[in-house]
Amino acid sequence: MIKFILYDDHAETFQRTSNIINRSMMNYEFDYRIEKYSKYDKQLENTINTDSCQKIYLLDIEVPMVNGISLAAKIRKKDWNSVIVFLTAHEKYRKTAFDERLMILDYVCKAKEYHRRLDETIKIAINALNKNKNTLTYKFNSVIHRLPLNDILYIVKVPANKKCTIHTVSGNTYEIGGSVAKLSKTLKGNFKQSHKSCIVNVDNILTVDSCNNIITFINGKHTNLLSSRMRKSFEEYVLDHK
Repeated sequence: MIKFILYDDHAETFQRTSNIINRSMMNYEFDYRIEKYSKYDKQLENTINTDSCQKIYLLDIEVPMVNGISLAAKIRKKDWNSVIVFLTAHEKYRKTAFDERLMILDYVCKAKEYHRRLDETIKIAINALNKNKNTLTYKFNSVIHRLPLNDILYIVKVPANKKCTIHTVSGNTYEIGGSVAKLSKTLKGNFKQSHKSCIVNVDNILTVDSCNNIITFINGKHTNLLSSRMRKSFEEYVLDHK
């Protein structure tokens, strides 16, 4: 999932920019969503603080109260992985925008070749996100999924089927083809099999109850897929994992 976050206080710009995004994304099979904000509020703050997907921020500089440059500074206090693009009707803020050293991808002027420039910038942004190794990228039922690894809780085999279900911190579930054993070889590091039918993201574990074979995760969700055969090695992995 790629989330486009539009920050602008003009309704016509929202629509214009959304249309450009939708046309640009026709060239990809990525699952994406557009969110629109006209001011900095609690909902936008929660979006910034949530690591459930990859994000491309499109920020208008001239928004009252909290302008685009100030918002970009708030984003970078939490997140250095998302893409930030400034959108403005004026060139006069260009130097200020880049002088702040906020790792800005582009500064797109709304008054000059806006469609062409933004379309090119979106392509560059997606290519940059594609090079991010902290994601699980796969294709299932003709849709390409890009899931941040830190959002995955565990992956479990679907009975009598050649696919698995991915459970995430954000509460969403996704289907993926293949076996748990195959995925276990792909997802190394903080991922470890707890059962022949389950692979777990150790970073997102809250507790491991060996007596009842229950693994509880940081969002309160749990699974009882902790087998007696794998329990010892799984516990050792969790204890040794840094």
